[in-house]
Amino acid sequence: MARDRDPATAGGEPDRFVIDLGPRHAPAVIDLDVPAESPSATGPPRPPLRRRLRGVALALTGALVLATGGAVPPSPPPLWEILTVPVTGTAVDFQLTRDHLFVHGGESGSEPRIRGYELDRGRRVWATPFPVSSPMPSATPAEHHPTTGLLLLRRSEPGWNRTETTALDARTGQRRWSLPYPVITLPDERTGLVLDSVFPAGSRVEPGTRVDDRLISVSPSGEMHTAPPIGVVARAIDLATGQVLWTSPQLVSADLVGATHGRGGSVLVVTRAGRVELWEARTGAVRAGTTWTRGDPLAAISVAGQVLVQHTGPGWTVYSGDLGQERWSRAMPDRDAVPSGCGRFVCAYVTNGIEGLDPATGATLWRSDQQMIVPIGDHLVAFAAHPQLERMFDPVSGRTLLDLSDWTDPNRFGGDEPVLLLRSRVPGRASLGLLDPSAVSVRLLGTVPYVTWSCRWVPGVVACRTGLTEVRVWRYR
Repeated sequence: MARDRDPATAGGEPDRFVIDLGPRHAPAVIDLDVPAESPSATGPPRPPLRRRLRGVALALTGALVLATGGAVPPSPPPLWEILTVPVTGTAVDFQLTRDHLFVHGGESGSEPRIRGYELDRGRRVWATPFPVSSPMPSATPAEHHPTTGLLLLRRSEPGWNRTETTALDARTGQRRWSLPYPVITLPDERTGLVLDSVFPAGSRVEPGTRVDDRLISVSPSGEMHTAPPIGVVARAIDLATGQVLWTSPQLVSADLVGATHGRGGSVLVVTRAGRVELWEARTGAVRAGTTWTRGDPLAAISVAGQVLVQHTGPGWTVYSGDLGQERWSRAMPDRDAVPSGCGRFVCAYVTNGIEGLDPATGATLWRSDQQMIVPIGDHLVAFAAHPQLERMFDPVSGRTLLDLSDWTDPNRFGGDEPVLLLRSRVPGRASLGLLDPSAVSVRLLGTVPYVTWSCRWVPGVVACRTGLTEVRVWRYR
């Protein structure tokens, strides 16, 4: 800050101040235009003009500094990294919560372990020895179960002759229980389900036996058989203890679904000879049932809040969720058609694509040549071929709502919550976005300078594999 004097008044008080704001700003000039004070003025003496002007100049300087942002810290990036965990190879699985990251495998030169990391402090809090799974289709290697606070690990032995589920305490890594079969769970329930296929006597393939070209069927527990299954046996599991609560007689099929119709606890949709029933999952008690008079039932599943029975004919028949009312029935010319839930609608996976069915009437609403459709909120998302997305569309009309062809799905999704997507337009960089079903849009979280794949997401936190050597975790606003 410099003073500038008028030559005619040199030696007196300054007529103006020049405030230097630095090389990136023009100087600010304050013209004072102060009249001379009369020597006969009355009242208390005023501070010298120099002191008053210095106070004005300092206040103005502070205001200008604030206005130019010098006193305001820069805003944090929308996506910032909080943890990096080194890993090796591709046989790595990980799970994410709001507070912890769990990494299974990926350590070189040591016994395979699962490790728990605390996100806020960025440190490992426990490590438990646990062998890495052999490859097994459609099995989730690790699953965090928030209701019980357990980390559920599924491991198949070589040859697929056994698959076990082990539960660890997510806070400490302590082993709680282990069972010799895969356990099906629901996130908000304390009861799990085991479905064990029943095969004809003498069809089991003993470990080490050569099977040549014979047809092989693999049970949910990993056993190999030379004949297809003839039914299933259901077992209910207390997830907190691993205790078997009950075991069913031989059934045609069973499907575990969440609580419905204002009743607490999950249920089983069960088919057996001449009957379709709802069972209390926790106790095995029959909640409701109906006598079956059509062709032999093949399976029953819960779709769109209703019970769909697939039967010989071939055909599908749909009941209300409590089995109290038949809603519709239709023949299915495609014998290989497979029913599936599509949110509030029914999807029929047929030989040449997918048909969307009206849940109230069974009428076909639309047809698609895609091979995979997933519900999200009140809409559906079609895949070109997983993980490549294609579009979000209206399940009633089939009309496209959002083009998603730039995005991929790094972690199979479904449900009502936003889901994480990836986009790679520039080699070596990836954009992360959240697909919001209510807004019908993708919210861009940010771009990271890595080749990114195999991601997990919970509100506020994202974790991804970057290349082959790391798992990275970011928080976002």
